[in-house]
Amino acid sequence: MFYFAYQLCVILFFIIWLPKGIYSLVTTGKYKESFFKRFGKGFPKRKNKDEEIIWCHAVSLGEVKALAPLVKELKEHLPEATIIVTTVTQTGQDEAVKQLGDIANVTYLPFDLPFVIRPIVKKVKPN
Repeated sequence: MFYFAYQLCVILFFIIWLPKGIYSLVTTGKYKESFFKRFGKGFPKRKNKDEEIIWCHAVSLGEVKALAPLVKELKEHLPEATIIVTTVTQTGQDEAVKQLGDIANVTYLPFDLPFVIRPIVKKVKPN
């Protein structure tokens, strides 16, 4: 029941906010570059069924700094694995690219809407 109420609130927020919000996000502001990535555009996909994919998430700058040693350790022990690191904030994204861009696919976490996130999880199928 809680999940349904949460999803309903998120969808209602998007419906109310969408017209003005999309226009301003796509044309101006700090989210101009990342808006479509938040709908999953360019999200890494599984290359083959045997590929091992590890998806790590850090919301912001501080969490990226805390996550970086773990991702580096994972890559050292599992060099063939594909590691995806997602963030929410621009500063987190910048730090993740700086620290992990050479060993992980760094992108934004897509919006938490069923029609956005569900297809991405099905395509990526993280281990």
